[in-house]
Amino acid sequence: MDQDKKQAHIETLESQPARLIDLVNYQDCSVVSREIINKKTGTVTVFAFDEGQGLSEHTAPFDALVYLLEGEAEIVISGRPLRLEEGEIVIMLANQPHALKAIKNFLQQVQQASRQECLQCRLLSCQHYQKNCKTIVFLPKYNRLFLSKQQYN
Repeated sequence: MDQDKKQAHIETLESQPARLIDLVNYQDCSVVSREIINKKTGTVTVFAFDEGQGLSEHTAPFDALVYLLEGEAEIVISGRPLRLEEGEIVIMLANQPHALKAIKNFLQQVQQASRQECLQCRLLSCQHYQKNCKTIVFLPKYNRLFLSKQQYN
């Protein structure tokens, strides 16, 4: 799809309610994806994995938050297998090898953020976050996920 068509496709979702599980459909023996946001600072993509399908081991230059919308999956991060079920999340750090496989049909949302932009907000004193960032942030100091800066200010 050329860039103009991609942008028009994304703009149809702007300022409108949408259910993530309705944005992509399963296809037999396939992995289907739909990019929701594509910016220099990161992406948001929804994937549908048919049972038994997966992605072989690869790396990504961004940190990623993976949210399993429905189903069940095995995700291997740096050789460590994790089993995720509906409603669970996992954070994959940039450049860590990872692979995914559908135990049952599953839908996932992946939010990738450039470490230089949003995920620099892991520091409590980060000026960027205090002024601009409205993303989900994992703070190792507290070993938990924060949805807004108000939760830890």
